Amino acid sequence: MEKNNIKNKIQDNKLIIEKIRILAIIIFMIILTIIINNDYNSSKQEELKQPLNNKLKTELNKKEEVFLLGFMEILQQKADYVFEKDLNLKQKIEKADLIELKEKADNFFYKENYKEAITYYQKILEKIESYPIYFKLSKCFYHKKEYNKALETLEKTIVLNPDLKEAWNNKGFILFLLDKKDKALNAFEKTIELMPNYAEAWYNKSIILKTLGKKNESEKAFKKAIKLNLNITKIWFEKGIAFNDQGEKHKALNAFEKAIELMPNYAHAWNNKGIILNSLGENNKALKAYNKAIELKPDYARAWYNKGIVLDDLNKKYKALETFEKAILLNPNYYKAWYNIGIILDDLNKQYKALEAFNKAILLNPNHAKSWNNKGTILNDLGKNHEALNAHSKAIELKPDYARAWYSKGIVLHNLNKKEHALKAFEKAIKLKPDFVEAWYTKSVVLDELGEKKEAAKAKAKAIKFKKQQIKHKK
Repeated sequence: MEKNNIKNKIQDNKLIIEKIRILAIIIFMIILTIIINNDYNSSKQEELKQPLNNKLKTELNKKEEVFLLGFMEILQQKADYVFEKDLNLKQKIEKADLIELKEKADNFFYKENYKEAITYYQKILEKIESYPIYFKLSKCFYHKKEYNKALETLEKTIVLNPDLKEAWNNKGFILFLLDKKDKALNAFEKTIELMPNYAEAWYNKSIILKTLGKKNESEKAFKKAIKLNLNITKIWFEKGIAFNDQGEKHKALNAFEKAIELMPNYAHAWNNKGIILNSLGENNKALKAYNKAIELKPDYARAWYNKGIVLDDLNKKYKALETFEKAILLNPNYYKAWYNIGIILDDLNKQYKALEAFNKAILLNPNHAKSWNNKGTILNDLGKNHEALNAHSKAIELKPDYARAWYSKGIVLHNLNKKEHALKAFEKAIKLKPDFVEAWYTKSVVLDELGEKKEAAKAKAKAIKFKKQQIKHKK
């Protein structure tokens, strides 16, 4: 009897100790969750701002070049006419297949999914040689900064149409980016030969001559550009793009302000001024710039979109929602606006409406990894773990180096009690983003649950270390 009492007391004591251990873990998790909550919010804000970070390049035709002007596109009507002419050489069935491939390729191109566009353009070129397709392919490589491939496809374009001024002009751009200035100069001279009154080509020639130390010739070319009514405002506008690409935010701001000084009704310059001000944390000034852009151009969807971004930064969420909705009204295919609506609705704890917004973003652009990942997060919050796992897996399929998607996948796997798989997902997130506080913390929790106490303590220490660094950096 006494032995049984002792045995029962020992069991009771073990139970009490185990409860205390679990309670201690819970308290620590609550404290650390509070500590890292700001980090989580800032991470969501980072995702919210990502379209804006990409936005500047989108608005400004994604120009990475320094101060060259006028990267060109063939008129769509002309390109379609030539392609249809090339198709006449094909059988009727094969012709229909090629038209379908081109529609898919163009669709991916205009959605800025250049990887898929390249795949479909190359499929067309396996069956037919057409210079508009080579030209479009070169632009895809240009946007992906694969300049050697862009140059190669431009040269094939020129072989098929030696008098295509747009190809010669763009060849000059690419050669300049590859630091082949003499060859770039030859390309722009050929552009001028084909199009003597193209002011931008004369300007680009003057820039290259200047970099080659030929000042007198450079001045002559520049004067010719001015004589042909070169838009000086556009030069300052382009400088703003270049400075921003180089991380020179204040110089970019000065350049856009100079463009506005020369042309006060330049809506695009006001919009880009707002983008720079927003990136510098001058949100109220950015808001004024966007309002001016909208005043000048009320149907300017991107300005409405950017205004929504800054309103959210100012914590005016309902106004931000209205503004994103206005952007969608002007551009029904604006998937980034739907994405940001989803982010805000989630912040407002309207998960079902947020899910609808992310679904609309995905419908418009099935390759937008962030929409898939945020959809997964909402589904997880709603207890739909298997659907959430599929969404996170899709985000990773689209963007394998997406650290937050790996982290989110780990959370769902943990909820499904697949702890080893969850651990691997957290480790992948950490590999992609070594200072990922949340991933280190959740890794420590899983390791502790698996009985790996020492490794759990190490991971927890890493989470605290990186969190302290982030707080110090913010100060």
